[in-house]
Amino acid sequence: MKIYFSLVICAFFMVQQVMAQNDYKLGILSQLNSDVSLQKNYKLNAKLETRQIFYQGQTNEKMLFGYDYERSDLELVLSKKINSLNAVGLGYLIRLKDGETTHRMIQQYSIIQNINKVRLGHRFRTDQTFSAHSDPRFRIRYRISTDKSLQGQSIDPKEFYLKFSSEILGTLQKKTFDTEIRALTSLGYYINDSNKVEAGIDYRMEEVTQKTSTHLGWLNIGWYYSF
Repeated sequence: MKIYFSLVICAFFMVQQVMAQNDYKLGILSQLNSDVSLQKNYKLNAKLETRQIFYQGQTNEKMLFGYDYERSDLELVLSKKINSLNAVGLGYLIRLKDGETTHRMIQQYSIIQNINKVRLGHRFRTDQTFSAHSDPRFRIRYRISTDKSLQGQSIDPKEFYLKFSSEILGTLQKKTFDTEIRALTSLGYYINDSNKVEAGIDYRMEEVTQKTSTHLGWLNIGWYYSF
């Protein structure tokens, strides 16, 4: 109950900020996500992500179509299970945007928690981003997520499910600290033990503490494959 109450408060805060601020981007965020199980409880996750913008501007102006292929990311994270519920990982991301290459180092710790038949995932992550024409950026992140079968107590092959996640990020760049918040609601289909697809609404607000924040709305489409 506390979790759902917190999400409601967070959603109310987002709406208030949207009314007060006016920068926005709307588009499609697509993912190809693959897990490879290795020996000795190691796992390699590879994710290819693209962002395509269809509308951007200010809320007090007329909404006009304007296509922009914003960027492509390739992320690799190698993790190791400490036990059945905990894992640590290290990763690397390379980004191509406007002809510029960005590099990011990643460290993370994840926990699976079961409370009253509700499965919660917690991820604590830090990352460091470097590019030729920007100051280094350092972030600390916390994400909580859960999923729920629409056809029973557990998610089985050929069944639909709902997925929810919320994340808060703290960013330090050139002695300036700021905050970003994210929320995702998706409908998924569990094809089999190796494949699943998801589609949903991904909302993000960047530069929360600034006078003008940027609000991002994505149609988030993902295919997940494990082997």
